[in-house]
Amino acid sequence: MPASSLDLTAVSDSGYITEDLKAAEVARNLGSDSISEAKVLALLSAAINGKIGVTYNNHTITGMRITAAIRPFWTKDAKFKAIRIAAEEAAAKDASLNAVVSFNAALKAAKSMPEAEDVICRGLVDKISSVLILDTKDIDITRSLSHYPLDSLVAIEIRNFIAREFKANM
Repeated sequence: MPASSLDLTAVSDSGYITEDLKAAEVARNLGSDSISEAKVLALLSAAINGKIGVTYNNHTITGMRITAAIRPFWTKDAKFKAIRIAAEEAAAKDASLNAVVSFNAALKAAKSMPEAEDVICRGLVDKISSVLILDTKDIDITRSLSHYPLDSLVAIEIRNFIAREFKANM
């Protein structure tokens, strides 16, 4: 009979990770992204309804990120060869299109504190505008974030972006 499997990463807003700060830090240090409970439920619904996208043997994996800048210890393990190859192909495609701005690289290249602050500000404006589906011109950096309609899921996505791009835990 047809089946799907979901390989879930840590759920950021439910269970053990929310109760134990050390567990949350261990999960971050292992190089995995977390997933919200709402996204888990959406994945379950999609699997039940047969609407999981094209995946390898109907096996969906969450929380595993491999990029040019992020190479977790498990990257070289043969079990993850397909993920590694897909990440390398995506990186090559992005590099050829020059479509992706690496805020991490720009931050490392900053020569002064004001330049670093500008990179961080541009990164946050870019991320916030993309998750809220706003034009970057509509984000006023002098206003508090509470001015914008940020819910807990968006806040988690922004937190993960900050951790990934700027190597800072919030």
